[in-house]
Amino acid sequence: MRSSWYFTNAKTEASKRTVKFGETLFQALKQEHTRQLENELKYAEYYTIHVLKKETDEKGNDMYRIVPVQKCLATSLQRVKLICIAENGQFTSTDSFKYCSRIIHKELLLAFDYHSLRHTHATLLIESGADIKDVQTRLGHTNIQTTLQTYVHDTEVMAERSVEIFEQLTAAKTS
Repeated sequence: MRSSWYFTNAKTEASKRTVKFGETLFQALKQEHTRQLENELKYAEYYTIHVLKKETDEKGNDMYRIVPVQKCLATSLQRVKLICIAENGQFTSTDSFKYCSRIIHKELLLAFDYHSLRHTHATLLIESGADIKDVQTRLGHTNIQTTLQTYVHDTEVMAERSVEIFEQLTAAKTS
């Protein structure tokens, strides 16, 4: 049996958020959009599009299943545009990343999966001086402890920066 992807309500209220991003990501998203439009023309009726099919879960809540269909098939269902898709339009899920994760794990001896990128994102932001409250909001955590204890990891850069800060403090006090 094939698994399906669903849109449902967010886990928490904090999960519903607007995430700011800069020009670099904006340009990358524009490029990806252009690439997708070109590929849709190239593959024509054989291009895979995705539509939303309303379903009900076991508790009676509405949810929307993402259904892939070939463009040549007529449907009244609402089309949804996805960002992570292959050249032919097929959805690229986090499962698509599993092979890379295994190689990284075997060759580099790192415990790594797609979700690890959230940890890396948080750590790099803090390492570079981002405000911890903003990182918490960006990740959608209601509790800052989740951000600090689970997502942000100590790095050598952070340790060196702490040494530099302490050196500056002691130099200011002794001069």
